[in-house]
Amino acid sequence: RTHVQYRVTTSSGVYQGSGYAHIEKNWGRAFPKAWMWLQATSDDGQHQFALAGGELEIGPIGMTSFMLGVRSPKTNVSLSLMNGPQV
Repeated sequence: RTHVQYRVTTSSGVYQGSGYAHIEKNWGRAFPKAWMWLQATSDDGQHQFALAGGELEIGPIGMTSFMLGVRSPKTNVSLSLMNGPQV
């Protein structure tokens, strides 16, 4: 939980503020070996962002997979992106 400043530029304007963020790579064994995770929230808790993904191996099949979530009073977006499988 690190205090951060953010700035996001979109076609409808520039949004900036402060909040808290955390990012880590896979230090343990619970996630796939090349996995990373990022999570952030605004100071007031009304806006959240989460991203997890990386290389994923299921037996001999490998792929790259990411999951993204964005939440705010006006937005609720969930995306899953995959590139694979690769044998």
